[in-house]
Amino acid sequence: MAKVKILVVDDEQGIRDLFTVILEDQYQVLTTDNGEKALKIIKEENPDIVFLDLKLPGMDGIEVLHQTKETNPEAIVIMITGHGTVEKAVEAMDLGAYEYIVKPLNVKEVEALIRQALRMSGLEQEVISLRKKMKKKQSEKMERKYKLLVVDDEIGVRDLIKTAFGSDYEVFTAESAEAGFDIVKAENPDLIFLDIKLPGIDGIEALGRIKKMDEKVIVIMITAFGGEKDAIKCMKMGAAAYVNKPFDVSYITMLVQNFLP
Repeated sequence: MAKVKILVVDDEQGIRDLFTVILEDQYQVLTTDNGEKALKIIKEENPDIVFLDLKLPGMDGIEVLHQTKETNPEAIVIMITGHGTVEKAVEAMDLGAYEYIVKPLNVKEVEALIRQALRMSGLEQEVISLRKKMKKKQSEKMERKYKLLVVDDEIGVRDLIKTAFGSDYEVFTAESAEAGFDIVKAENPDLIFLDIKLPGIDGIEALGRIKKMDEKVIVIMITAFGGEKDAIKCMKMGAAAYVNKPFDVSYITMLVQNFLP
Protein backbone atom coordinates (compact mmCIF):
# COMPACT_ATOMS: atom_id res chain seq x y z
CA MET A 1 0.00 0.00 0.00
CA ALA A 2 1.40 3.38 -1.04
CA LYS A 3 2.38 5.76 1.74
CA VAL A 4 0.31 8.89 2.31
CA LYS A 5 2.02 11.87 0.66
CA ILE A 6 2.56 15.01 2.71
CA LEU A 7 3.91 18.22 1.18
CA VAL A 8 5.49 20.84 3.45
CA VAL A 9 5.76 24.37 2.01
CA ASP A 10 7.82 26.66 4.22
CA ASP A 11 10.80 28.92 3.57
CA GLU A 12 12.37 27.97 6.92
CA GLN A 13 14.74 25.03 6.48
CA GLY A 14 14.30 24.10 10.14
CA ILE A 15 10.55 23.66 9.74
CA ARG A 16 10.98 21.49 6.64
CA ASP A 17 13.60 19.37 8.39
CA LEU A 18 11.37 18.98 11.47
CA PHE A 19 8.49 17.62 9.39
CA THR A 20 10.82 15.26 7.56
CA VAL A 21 12.32 13.86 10.77
CA ILE A 22 9.03 13.29 12.59
CA LEU A 23 7.00 12.00 9.64
CA GLU A 24 9.25 10.17 7.18
CA ASP A 25 8.91 6.78 8.90
CA GLN A 26 5.13 6.74 8.34
CA TYR A 27 4.57 9.03 5.37
CA GLN A 28 6.18 10.09 2.10
CA VAL A 29 7.33 13.64 2.85
CA LEU A 30 7.90 16.22 0.11
CA THR A 31 9.23 19.70 0.87
CA THR A 32 9.73 23.01 -0.90
CA ASP A 33 10.51 26.58 0.10
CA ASN A 34 8.19 28.63 -2.14
CA GLY A 35 4.71 28.78 -3.61
CA GLU A 36 5.59 28.40 -7.27
CA LYS A 37 7.43 25.11 -6.68
CA ALA A 38 4.63 23.98 -4.40
CA LEU A 39 2.00 24.35 -7.14
CA LYS A 40 4.19 22.33 -9.51
CA ILE A 41 4.58 19.54 -6.94
CA ILE A 42 0.86 19.55 -6.15
CA LYS A 43 0.06 19.17 -9.84
CA GLU A 44 2.61 16.40 -10.42
CA GLU A 45 2.48 14.48 -7.13
CA ASN A 46 -1.10 15.13 -5.92
CA PRO A 47 -0.18 15.01 -2.20
CA ASP A 48 -2.81 13.93 0.32
CA ILE A 49 -2.00 16.70 2.80
CA VAL A 50 -0.29 20.07 2.30
CA PHE A 51 1.21 22.00 5.22
CA LEU A 52 1.39 25.54 3.84
CA ASP A 53 3.12 28.52 5.45
CA LEU A 54 1.17 31.78 5.21
CA LYS A 55 4.27 33.91 4.74
CA LEU A 56 6.30 32.81 1.74
CA PRO A 57 8.71 34.67 -0.54
CA GLY A 58 6.98 35.73 -3.76
CA MET A 59 3.57 34.06 -3.92
CA ASP A 60 2.11 33.99 -0.40
CA GLY A 61 0.27 31.10 1.22
CA ILE A 62 -3.22 32.54 0.58
CA GLU A 63 -2.60 32.66 -3.17
CA VAL A 64 -1.12 29.15 -3.17
CA LEU A 65 -4.19 27.94 -1.28
CA HIS A 66 -6.51 29.64 -3.77
CA GLN A 67 -4.80 28.08 -6.78
CA THR A 68 -4.56 24.68 -5.08
CA LYS A 69 -8.30 24.65 -4.40
CA GLU A 70 -8.97 25.53 -8.04
CA THR A 71 -6.87 22.68 -9.42
CA ASN A 72 -7.09 20.15 -6.55
CA PRO A 73 -10.30 20.95 -4.64
CA GLU A 74 -10.07 17.77 -2.54
CA ALA A 75 -6.58 18.54 -1.24
CA ILE A 76 -6.32 18.82 2.55
CA VAL A 77 -4.47 22.08 3.24
CA ILE A 78 -3.28 22.95 6.75
CA MET A 79 -1.91 26.46 7.18
CA ILE A 80 1.23 27.20 9.21
CA THR A 81 1.18 30.59 10.91
CA GLY A 82 2.91 32.70 13.53
CA HIS A 83 1.10 34.19 16.50
CA GLY A 84 0.74 37.51 14.70
CA THR A 85 -1.06 36.07 11.65
CA VAL A 86 -3.74 33.88 13.23
CA GLU A 87 -6.47 36.11 11.75
CA LYS A 88 -5.06 35.41 8.27
CA ALA A 89 -5.10 31.69 9.04
CA VAL A 90 -8.78 31.88 9.98
CA GLU A 91 -9.39 33.75 6.70
CA ALA A 92 -7.61 30.90 4.91
CA MET A 93 -10.02 28.41 6.48
CA ASP A 94 -12.89 30.38 4.98
CA LEU A 95 -11.17 29.90 1.62
CA GLY A 96 -11.00 26.12 2.03
CA ALA A 97 -8.08 25.36 4.33
CA TYR A 98 -8.82 22.41 6.61
CA GLU A 99 -7.10 23.76 9.72
CA TYR A 100 -4.14 25.82 10.91
CA ILE A 101 -1.27 25.33 13.37
CA VAL A 102 0.76 28.02 15.10
CA LYS A 103 4.55 28.23 15.32
CA PRO A 104 6.48 27.05 17.27
CA LEU A 105 5.11 23.69 16.21
CA ASN A 106 4.09 21.00 18.68
CA VAL A 107 5.04 17.56 17.34
CA LYS A 108 2.17 15.74 19.06
CA GLU A 109 -0.32 18.29 17.71
CA VAL A 110 1.02 17.86 14.17
CA GLU A 111 0.74 14.08 14.37
CA ALA A 112 -2.78 14.19 15.83
CA LEU A 113 -3.90 16.71 13.21
CA ILE A 114 -2.64 14.50 10.39
CA ARG A 115 -4.53 11.49 11.74
CA GLN A 116 -7.71 13.53 12.13
CA ALA A 117 -7.38 15.09 8.66
CA LEU A 118 -6.96 11.70 7.04
CA ARG A 119 -9.92 10.32 8.93
CA MET A 120 -12.13 13.27 7.96
CA SER A 121 -10.97 13.00 4.38
CA GLY A 122 -12.02 9.38 4.40
CA LEU A 123 -15.43 10.41 5.67
CA GLU A 124 -15.85 12.93 2.89
CA GLN A 125 -14.89 10.36 0.26
CA GLU A 126 -17.52 8.02 1.64
CA VAL A 127 -20.32 10.58 1.44
CA ILE A 128 -21.16 9.88 -2.19
CA SER A 129 -21.42 6.14 -1.64
CA LEU A 130 -23.39 6.67 1.57
CA ARG A 131 -26.00 9.02 0.09
CA LYS A 132 -27.98 6.31 -1.69
CA LYS A 133 -27.90 4.14 1.40
CA MET A 134 -28.96 7.04 3.60
CA LYS A 135 -31.85 8.00 1.33
CA LYS A 136 -33.10 4.44 1.36
CA LYS A 137 -32.84 4.16 5.13
CA GLN A 138 -34.47 7.55 5.68
CA SER A 139 -37.41 6.47 3.55
CA GLU A 140 -37.93 3.36 5.67
CA LYS A 141 -39.82 3.48 8.93
CA MET A 142 -37.25 2.73 11.56
CA GLU A 143 -38.25 0.60 14.53
CA ARG A 144 -36.12 2.78 16.79
CA LYS A 145 -34.79 6.24 16.15
CA TYR A 146 -31.18 6.91 17.09
CA LYS A 147 -30.84 9.12 20.15
CA LEU A 148 -28.73 12.29 20.02
CA LEU A 149 -27.75 14.43 22.99
CA VAL A 150 -26.57 18.04 22.63
CA VAL A 151 -24.72 19.48 25.65
CA ASP A 152 -24.06 23.18 25.07
CA ASP A 153 -24.83 26.29 27.15
CA GLU A 154 -25.77 28.24 23.99
CA ILE A 155 -29.46 27.81 23.25
CA GLY A 156 -28.81 28.71 19.60
CA VAL A 157 -26.53 25.70 19.18
CA ARG A 158 -28.98 23.37 20.91
CA ASP A 159 -31.88 24.61 18.81
CA LEU A 160 -29.88 24.40 15.57
CA ILE A 161 -28.96 20.75 16.06
CA LYS A 162 -32.45 19.86 17.30
CA THR A 163 -33.99 21.47 14.22
CA ALA A 164 -31.52 19.78 11.87
CA PHE A 165 -32.01 16.27 13.27
CA GLY A 166 -35.36 16.32 15.07
CA SER A 167 -37.33 14.69 12.27
CA ASP A 168 -35.04 11.67 11.88
CA TYR A 169 -33.56 11.27 15.37
CA GLU A 170 -34.70 11.55 18.96
CA VAL A 171 -32.84 14.64 20.17
CA PHE A 172 -32.22 15.56 23.81
CA THR A 173 -30.57 18.78 24.94
CA ALA A 174 -28.78 19.96 28.07
CA GLU A 175 -27.14 23.27 28.95
CA SER A 176 -24.67 21.85 31.47
CA ALA A 177 -22.57 18.74 31.98
CA GLU A 178 -24.52 17.79 35.09
CA ALA A 179 -27.83 17.82 33.18
CA GLY A 180 -26.12 15.87 30.40
CA PHE A 181 -25.03 13.13 32.82
CA ASP A 182 -28.65 12.63 33.92
CA ILE A 183 -29.77 12.21 30.31
CA VAL A 184 -26.93 9.78 29.56
CA LYS A 185 -28.04 7.62 32.51
CA ALA A 186 -31.74 7.79 31.66
CA GLU A 187 -31.74 7.68 27.84
CA ASN A 188 -28.46 6.00 26.82
CA PRO A 189 -27.89 8.22 23.73
CA ASP A 190 -26.11 6.84 20.68
CA LEU A 191 -24.22 10.06 19.90
CA ILE A 192 -23.40 13.16 21.94
CA PHE A 193 -22.45 16.65 20.80
CA LEU A 194 -20.42 18.02 23.72
CA ASP A 195 -19.23 21.62 24.03
CA ILE A 196 -15.73 21.99 25.47
CA LYS A 197 -16.51 25.24 27.31
CA LEU A 198 -19.39 24.68 29.72
CA PRO A 199 -20.34 26.34 33.00
CA GLY A 200 -19.21 24.32 35.99
CA ILE A 201 -17.80 21.02 34.75
CA ASP A 202 -16.12 21.64 31.40
CA GLY A 203 -16.40 19.43 28.34
CA ILE A 204 -13.02 17.76 28.83
CA GLU A 205 -13.90 16.53 32.31
CA ALA A 206 -17.43 15.69 31.14
CA LEU A 207 -16.02 13.55 28.32
CA GLY A 208 -14.00 11.51 30.80
CA ARG A 209 -17.04 10.88 32.99
CA ILE A 210 -19.29 10.03 30.06
CA LYS A 211 -16.78 7.52 28.71
CA LYS A 212 -16.74 5.84 32.13
CA MET A 213 -20.53 5.65 32.02
CA ASP A 214 -20.62 4.32 28.44
CA GLU A 215 -17.29 3.73 26.72
CA LYS A 216 -18.97 2.93 23.38
CA VAL A 217 -20.99 6.15 23.05
CA ILE A 218 -19.93 8.36 20.13
CA VAL A 219 -18.90 11.85 21.27
CA ILE A 220 -18.32 14.79 18.92
CA MET A 221 -16.72 17.79 20.63
CA ILE A 222 -17.84 21.34 19.85
CA THR A 223 -15.23 24.08 20.04
CA ALA A 224 -14.64 27.65 18.91
CA PHE A 225 -11.71 28.80 16.78
CA GLY A 226 -8.66 28.80 19.03
CA GLY A 227 -9.81 25.76 21.00
CA GLU A 228 -8.35 23.17 18.67
CA LYS A 229 -5.66 22.05 21.16
CA ASP A 230 -8.31 21.11 23.70
CA ALA A 231 -10.30 19.37 20.96
CA ILE A 232 -7.29 17.30 19.92
CA LYS A 233 -6.76 16.41 23.60
CA CYS A 234 -10.36 15.17 23.66
CA MET A 235 -9.72 13.05 20.56
CA LYS A 236 -6.94 11.31 22.46
CA MET A 237 -9.40 10.71 25.31
CA GLY A 238 -11.84 8.91 23.04
CA ALA A 239 -13.86 11.60 21.25
CA ALA A 240 -14.73 10.54 17.72
CA ALA A 241 -14.37 13.98 16.10
CA TYR A 242 -14.71 17.69 16.72
CA VAL A 243 -16.43 20.58 14.95
CA ASN A 244 -15.67 24.30 15.10
CA LYS A 245 -18.27 26.95 15.77
CA PRO A 246 -19.96 28.27 13.74
CA PHE A 247 -20.40 24.88 12.06
CA ASP A 248 -21.99 23.91 8.79
CA VAL A 249 -25.18 21.84 9.15
CA SER A 250 -24.37 19.74 6.08
CA TYR A 251 -21.00 18.80 7.58
CA ILE A 252 -22.35 17.71 10.96
CA THR A 253 -25.10 15.83 9.11
CA MET A 254 -22.40 13.95 7.22
CA LEU A 255 -20.65 13.08 10.50
CA VAL A 256 -23.81 11.82 12.17
CA GLN A 257 -24.80 9.75 9.13
CA ASN A 258 -21.35 8.21 9.01
CA PHE A 259 -21.26 7.31 12.70
CA LEU A 260 -24.91 6.20 12.81
CA PRO A 261 -25.54 4.60 9.38
